[in-house]
Amino acid sequence: MSVTRWASGMVHGLRTVGAGMGITLRHLLGKPVTMHYPDERWTMPEAFRGLLKVDTEVCSGCQLCAKACPVDCITIEARREPGRPGLLATRFEIDYQKCMYCGLCAEPCPAGAIWHSHDYENASTSRANHVIDWALPRNRVASPRAKARLKPAPPAPGPRIDPGAGAV
Repeated sequence: MSVTRWASGMVHGLRTVGAGMGITLRHLLGKPVTMHYPDERWTMPEAFRGLLKVDTEVCSGCQLCAKACPVDCITIEARREPGRPGLLATRFEIDYQKCMYCGLCAEPCPAGAIWHSHDYENASTSRANHVIDWALPRNRVASPRAKARLKPAPPAPGPRIDPGAGAV
């Protein structure tokens, strides 16, 4: 190995070390990007698909979301309730251990009762905590994009009679 080749290797090595140290110095003097979690949290973009939430008050029990789910993580049981159109969901469980957060369940919902929230914290020490029944009163939430539940149609009005029409 010649001295010239050795010297050129040393110069090349010093240049690459200098370039790396320049990048390090630039980041050292720049604004820090560290987020002090959990005191500070990232704001999620509008299209972020976080944890699924369900508003069972506007859910019609059609089960389109459960049919669209590719991993079968949604379980719905519904019954008819007198004086209320559609079905009432008595059990609406989502197993977040299976959920892929793909959004295929939220798209076909005609009432907008199921949606992806911006919540991303789902850590737990128990698997049972990852199965949530949204029909239980303690889990009730209101959907920000829900369509109003259809009200029963009022009875058709009879012929209109004007009481003063016959008087002279």
